[in-house]
Amino acid sequence: MQFSPIRRFNVFAFEAEREHGKKVYRLNIGQPDIETPPCFMEAIRKFDKKVIAYAESQGIDELRDADIFVIIGTSLNVYPAASLLQYVQPSAQVYLIDPNPVQTSASCNVCVIQKGASEGVKNLVELLKQRSEI
Repeated sequence: MQFSPIRRFNVFAFEAEREHGKKVYRLNIGQPDIETPPCFMEAIRKFDKKVIAYAESQGIDELRDADIFVIIGTSLNVYPAASLLQYVQPSAQVYLIDPNPVQTSASCNVCVIQKGASEGVKNLVELLKQRSEI
């Protein structure tokens, strides 16, 4: 099995820390190394349900009802991201931002912005402004 790009990138992150003394903020896989916001912790403390239910098998309403759906930083090869496009309505405009080539077999309209997240989101905002969608 071949490692995903983010797992291959981790080798460089560890090297930057170990050999160059750089601070690396891991926002991808594994445990976070940044403090959890107090408001999130407070919401957890107030949570009083006995069972945390799974989402509906046909997807959550926000996903099924979306006119515009944005996916950032995934090849769509790993679950649950791989199944996202199955739940978006066919008329929705989907924007997928990832620096790598991404193949989709979705029935909905997917616009791939082949850029990193920061630059890709800026491009998306401009695109949506041009289309008068924001």
